[in-house]
Amino acid sequence: MRRLFHFITGAGIGLLAGGVLALLFAPTQGDAMRDALRERVRTLWEQIQQAGEEERRRLEAELAALLGMESDRPVDKV
Repeated sequence: MRRLFHFITGAGIGLLAGGVLALLFAPTQGDAMRDALRERVRTLWEQIQQAGEEERRRLEAELAALLGMESDRPVDKV
């Protein structure tokens, strides 16, 4: 029980110290950092959407080509 208490205490102190150091050494202030992060997320989301659209077009073209090949084959009747 004592070891668990020491571990939790140490983790809490480390978390607190890390938070304080992160605030002291942050390269920009809060508003600017949030704006930069928001812009990065927006850019990443646009890239994901664009890649998804390109992949959808590629797969649709591939499906159309496969269906076109299928319709050219003679149908075997039993």
